[in-house]
Amino acid sequence: MKRFLILFTAGLAVLLIAGVLVIRSQAEKIGTVAPVEGTDGIFSGRNLIVDMYAAEVGDEVVLFGAGLDTTGTALDGLLTGSGFGGRERVHSVFVTHGHPDHVNGIPLLPRARIYIGASDVDQNVIRVPPRTFFEEILEIVFIVAVSKTTDTLTGAQEIPVGNLIENVYAIPFPGHTLGSYVFLFRNILFTGDSFNLIDGQLELPSPDTAVDFEQFLESTLALPVLLEGRDVTMICTGHGGCTPQQEPGKLIEELVMLAKSQSLPMPK
Repeated sequence: MKRFLILFTAGLAVLLIAGVLVIRSQAEKIGTVAPVEGTDGIFSGRNLIVDMYAAEVGDEVVLFGAGLDTTGTALDGLLTGSGFGGRERVHSVFVTHGHPDHVNGIPLLPRARIYIGASDVDQNVIRVPPRTFFEEILEIVFIVAVSKTTDTLTGAQEIPVGNLIENVYAIPFPGHTLGSYVFLFRNILFTGDSFNLIDGQLELPSPDTAVDFEQFLESTLALPVLLEGRDVTMICTGHGGCTPQQEPGKLIEELVMLAKSQSLPMPK
């Protein structure tokens, strides 16, 4: 019996290691790169499991997320597929949070300014251990690149891009991670993993994937105030793509209703 357990455990370990290696070997894949329907020049491409977004602003390129791939294949595929050229044109990368599937391409963009929430900076450059079981799995399954940060974000702020042609509105959104942010650009709210889009429907993330789910609900309920006077006609997520274009206010109202439908966890 003891020998059987040893063999079973060893076999299971081999299978798990093989599975991880297979997944890692696929990490440079990029799906079809195409314009996001209903947007003004926003392109998207899926790097294995994560959606990346790019836009041309004047003579510069802006990215929302840098993907999972550490080789450059996915980044190059997104940029060439959108007709934006090479990596040297990327001047700004807006990072919704510090998980490896959203930051691994950053070291491949030495000329770019990297915007990330201050509370995720340590995670972004791998100086703190995983805070949740979900983060532990991410770091086991995927390679974690040593990243960099040039601009740490605190509070809501306007960030000019493309030689001051346009602005990205950065909104603190703690919950999924301590330093999570969402970004409003051309009436599109880029949310990373803070929300899911499944079968065309916006959904809240599982509490197990959040560092602080109660804080996430509070962040969601605060959105109408933070976005006052600004139109949101589309939401683009980190895993699942973008919603269809909608009337201003409708999507934010939907998110707030979803948050209100959740009972807050009891204090620990």
